[in-house]
Amino acid sequence: MENIEDKGGEVVQANADGAYDANDNFEFLEAHNIILAIKIRKNVESGRLRSPQRTQRVEKILNLLSYLSALAV
Repeated sequence: MENIEDKGGEVVQANADGAYDANDNFEFLEAHNIILAIKIRKNVESGRLRSPQRTQRVEKILNLLSYLSALAV
């Protein structure tokens, strides 16, 4: 990111797959006001989250999965 800023550019959004679904990545991007587009891993646990944005996204996904499984019954 420093290289981009050194050249006068600005990072506005970060798109990444589940390999980048980690608290540190979410915290870094939040601290730099970068829009997050990181896929949440399927095996995520809501109890181990530090990042508020990551926590919010995981809770939405878990609620949706719970809702969808209730519909399937």
